[in-house]
Amino acid sequence: MNDNAHNALTVDGTPLAALAGVAIPAAAAEVAAAAPEPVAAAGPMALELRAHPDALGGYNLQVIAEGFAFGGGQGYGLLSIDGRAVTRLYTDWAQLPPLEPGQRTVSVALMDGQGRPYHWQGQPVAATITVDGARPAAAGGPKPDAAAGEHNTEAADGESGELELGFLVVEPR
Repeated sequence: MNDNAHNALTVDGTPLAALAGVAIPAAAAEVAAAAPEPVAAAGPMALELRAHPDALGGYNLQVIAEGFAFGGGQGYGLLSIDGRAVTRLYTDWAQLPPLEPGQRTVSVALMDGQGRPYHWQGQPVAATITVDGARPAAAGGPKPDAAAGEHNTEAADGESGELELGFLVVEPR
């Protein structure tokens, strides 16, 4: 675990960390590889992504969902980078570490609890943004993805920009 400055959280000098191994039987892997049937959203759903440069490199990805509540039992967001599924999102923020150099496509699709993609009016509920993978810490910013209607959140010199503040409180048991 890390604090907001990316320093390791420790107890008596020992870093807080956990590791778990998971064995997936071959039959389960074959089922997981099949494309799931989409599920119709019960009401209007929409998704927007914003990539905020992280002072230590990479980006903090903000996922703005309409008609969907993270952690509300509706499912999760499937985070993909350059078309490759990376992880599930159960909250509306994710930290993206520095990526390979070049333009990287970051996508999130809303999924139900069984891993089926939500669709609204026949279209997947998903959003895409393009970021600069070679962006050094504290420089550069997200590039707009015209097809997805995204916008650049980077402030030009002399202009104000967005600043997200937050903290983590860790208390002993």
